[in-house]
Amino acid sequence: MRAAFCALLFALPTGAAVRKAPAGPGGDCASCHAEEYAKKQIIHPPVKNGLCGACHVSTSESEHTFALAADGKQLCRQCHGPRDTQKVLHNPVNEGLCLFCHDPHASDNYARLRRTVFDTCTTCHPSKRIQNASAFTKHGALDPAQNPKVCVACHDAHQSDHEKRLKEWPPMNVCFGCHNQTLDTPTGKIMNMKQWVESNPENEMRHGPVREGMCPKCHEPHGTDNWRMLKASFPGISQR
Repeated sequence: MRAAFCALLFALPTGAAVRKAPAGPGGDCASCHAEEYAKKQIIHPPVKNGLCGACHVSTSESEHTFALAADGKQLCRQCHGPRDTQKVLHNPVNEGLCLFCHDPHASDNYARLRRTVFDTCTTCHPSKRIQNASAFTKHGALDPAQNPKVCVACHDAHQSDHEKRLKEWPPMNVCFGCHNQTLDTPTGKIMNMKQWVESNPENEMRHGPVREGMCPKCHEPHGTDNWRMLKASFPGISQR
């Protein structure tokens, strides 16, 4: 029954205006909140369709007080499904803190995040922000101008069956999401790595980490002071 309701909810037309919804005695939600949310780029369908009662219930006949219709985590999963069924869970997901990252009403950010993807992730992972900012060789994937999804291009924000919540395994499969073409970088061109690796799959002389698909054994994906984001300097190669 709930699944049918959610399907209907997200199928409703979503015009620019936020529709009116009953808000208890004396008014409707949109009379105060419509302008606030309508200015945002991404509006939660229940908000846009005036279905505030899908998430909120009035707790008073005389006062403007409302409670969630269910525990926050359970409420979200009624429409969005479980996000805690795989081996490696993001702590906010494990603790049911969806709203730590997401705005339940409207936002100008990807996935209705309260902040940009990079700012959201580095709120709890500040060392990665510092590492990325100070690295001489930066990873283009962490530049919002080149890749707006930054961290979540490689990591699943909710859950994964892989280490570090990577979206695929081995890590090389994640890397090939971008390294399937020639790339221009401040330190020169990088060849199409996917094409190069797959051109001779039976080569017994292939480097062990390459055979294993373990690029991070040699490269630090969040940036380093070394050529090609190597974890250590390489003899004969100028770093800075």
